Amino acid sequence: MKATEDKLLNTEQARRYTQEAMQPAEVVVHVTKFNNILIAEGPPAKRNTENTMEMIDGKDHPRVRRHDGKLKIRPGGATIRFHLTPDDYYPIGISFMRMADPSDPDAAEFTPTERLGTLNFGQVKICPVEHTLDVTDHFKDEEEDDQYKFSLIIQEAKTGAIGIIDPIIEHEGEN
Repeated sequence: MKATEDKLLNTEQARRYTQEAMQPAEVVVHVTKFNNILIAEGPPAKRNTENTMEMIDGKDHPRVRRHDGKLKIRPGGATIRFHLTPDDYYPIGISFMRMADPSDPDAAEFTPTERLGTLNFGQVKICPVEHTLDVTDHFKDEEEDDQYKFSLIIQEAKTGAIGIIDPIIEHEGEN
């Protein structure tokens, strides 16, 4: 009897985990200092829009967590929903670039699909009314710990100016 109850409990926990993992990972991106990239001067790092980024309600998603300034994605991938605040800013796009170790001889041989992340990040949905952008990370890399620099492209409502938020997504192996 106990073994059956344990099996049912484990099945229910697995079902609940799967349902939670299928829901988008909710990430709040709060603009703290907007920088218009069309007129910004100085090194690229100084052109980025300053922001804070946190998981909604401070809770990790079953496959996504925030750590050391990066979004870390676990095997199985996930949809990430970026919520832009305050409401003065709208998401208008996103781009990806795989980061490579300069000492890696294979880095120079990345195909455009590998370099631009289209293998993993082929699906994007923008909902300006709700200030959200959804991107699905399919986690199709062959190696663990691949990193992607991504640029969340935003627009300021009152001026139409364009800004960039530029964090990192890292694929991580099983913990």
